[in-house]
Amino acid sequence: MLLHIEQKALDYLRKNGHVLTIDYERTEGEGEDAGKAFPKIVLGKPENMDLFKLITPHDLQVYLNEELILENYGKTVKIAFEKNLFSKKLKMLEI
Repeated sequence: MLLHIEQKALDYLRKNGHVLTIDYERTEGEGEDAGKAFPKIVLGKPENMDLFKLITPHDLQVYLNEELILENYGKTVKIAFEKNLFSKKLKMLEI
């Protein structure tokens, strides 16, 4: 069963200077994926907010085991919190 992350959880993070954002990281090197922008989840306070899209509760769904699934531009990104919703570190896996 999936649950929507609650606004108060995001408000808590923002109040403490932490926001969940999507950043677009360009790949380097050669080949088919060279120069493409891939979404990256960031927990923290970005320096230039214009380069980031703030994640809203509608962007995220929370598993009961505290894993997040984010659908973004056809890619599904699974984010596992190491401790809990207000944890400092995130682990990101593309699925």
